[in-house]
Amino acid sequence: MIRGLMGGVVLNRVAGPAARAIARRTGLPAPAVSRALQVALPAALALITRRAAARKGRGR
Repeated sequence: MIRGLMGGVVLNRVAGPAARAIARRTGLPAPAVSRALQVALPAALALITRRAAARKGRGR
């Protein structure tokens, strides 16, 4: 999970509207979708950051 106040604010700002849109389209409960996004988004950002760092180290 994201630690710190700013991380939580940014995550909720991104995950909130996305969760509502996904819940509307899928019929899943919005709180469940929001929790899933709060877990998945930091993992996805970490993966993207690692790949970008590895690519930068290769000289591209």
